[in-house]
Amino acid sequence: MTQLPCLKILVTGCMCAMPLLLNAAEVRYFQNVGISGLLSERTVTDCCTNGKEERITIPVIELRNAIDVLPMNPLKPASDEIPELGIKTIQLALDDESWKIYKMNKKKDARVLCSLFHGFNGHHHTAVLCTVKSLQIVKE
Repeated sequence: MTQLPCLKILVTGCMCAMPLLLNAAEVRYFQNVGISGLLSERTVTDCCTNGKEERITIPVIELRNAIDVLPMNPLKPASDEIPELGIKTIQLALDDESWKIYKMNKKKDARVLCSLFHGFNGHHHTAVLCTVKSLQIVKE
């Protein structure tokens, strides 16, 4: 008889945790997606700049909500489309115009339209990177 309250607590706890486990949006590699978050930077060790490792600062966006990045064709994924789940930080690949906007607006919320790709070399410092197509600062 005393097990019933414990079971009720366990079931209630599991039900409350479900939204936390299921809230990552699914997006696909190499398709235009909109992501939102805080423009930030990370200091990382970069591989092989002029034959040496060196500490550099890279542009990133810290997402408000985690995303799951999946292959375009889940039944036949390409070798560069490794599924990544729960992604919260993405390195930004910026053109000159987007770089200027980023530099003037670090630590501000932004909306980015981009194409996602998986990191594949020593200059990629997050599992998933974003080729930025447009960058808009969210006005408060």
